[in-house]
Amino acid sequence: MEDLRITKTKLAIKTAFLSLVEEVGFDNVYVNDIAKRAQINRNTFYLHYESKEDLVQKLANESMANRFVNSNVEATFKSKNKRKVSTFFNELMDEVEGNIDIYRIYLINPAMAGYLRISITKIMDRVFTFIKKNNTTRLQIEYLLSGITGIVSKWIVYAIGTKEEVAKVLTDMTFASGKQIYLSAITAK
Repeated sequence: MEDLRITKTKLAIKTAFLSLVEEVGFDNVYVNDIAKRAQINRNTFYLHYESKEDLVQKLANESMANRFVNSNVEATFKSKNKRKVSTFFNELMDEVEGNIDIYRIYLINPAMAGYLRISITKIMDRVFTFIKKNNTTRLQIEYLLSGITGIVSKWIVYAIGTKEEVAKVLTDMTFASGKQIYLSAITAK
């Protein structure tokens, strides 16, 4: 368990950073600005983060992984149970909705979007581990991953559809694609 002072300091840094990015854009935010806004000194910032880029990556990892750290993602998708897949995507959309301001900042700032993509890819690689074991090509996995991230990104930035509609589309798309990829891998043997 993290010390309460550390938790408060990291929250102040996160809040300061996100508000500054909204105000002036990622490229115009400097560690000095973050420290001043968070009411800490630069050395305190560097105790927790190597750079603003390190902060961005850690925030992306934290927000994407929080919901799924204890869930058995691979078992959900290995089961080929559409209800479990649906539950996964409904929980994903709950997570995204709970942190929508953070995700929107990442998506509308081109300099930050890559960091979110790295975090999403790490999680989705876990999701599709069972597919990889069945001779699926990286291109097939990327195709499905791009569809998922594309739909969620459009929902975050442009509010296309409801959270429930997005979860249903993701479930249907992933379940159908996963079955097709799985079947093609089996028949190729």
